[in-house]
Amino acid sequence: MRSFNRSTVKEFFNLEMEDVVYGAAAFFPLDKNGQRFTSYLAFFGLSCYLTLLTIPFLTMLICGLKSWKKVRCLLDHGESEFARNLQMQLYKALIAQTVLPVVFFFIPFGFIFILPIFEIDCQFMAAPVTLVFAIYPALDPLPTLFFVDYYRNAIFEVFQCKKVRIEGTVDESVSRAYQTTV
Repeated sequence: MRSFNRSTVKEFFNLEMEDVVYGAAAFFPLDKNGQRFTSYLAFFGLSCYLTLLTIPFLTMLICGLKSWKKVRCLLDHGESEFARNLQMQLYKALIAQTVLPVVFFFIPFGFIFILPIFEIDCQFMAAPVTLVFAIYPALDPLPTLFFVDYYRNAIFEVFQCKKVRIEGTVDESVSRAYQTTV
């Protein structure tokens, strides 16, 4: 693999292979006679990578389904309108926080792992996936900040120079927001 990747790493990154830590696989390398053969070790490595992707993905799906059932049951009970509204906002934030890693992690990394089997060059994906991987920690809290009224109103207050005061009534079944311009 080191000799196979040496020219690409030198051309695109101007680095020597001895200075690089990498994980790579050649699914159909050439043998000593120049004949292509199937590297079962590479396919075993791919199955390990895909297992590492599948476990958290299935965990997210199962927990999301259980959360959906719990929230649906909570909404059917006689809770106040205020509590139902807050539960729904938190549930929407949870869904958005589930969609983010699927879109920014599982799909791109799945393509990067699968495309080489079909000898499709996925080098064009390397820079965007690296960028998304780096900025994901900053993106992760955004759904909560935008879906939950209290957080969203506080953000608008900071960026629009408006004071937003949210208060509940005695039974907290209704909340009111008052805006005043500073």
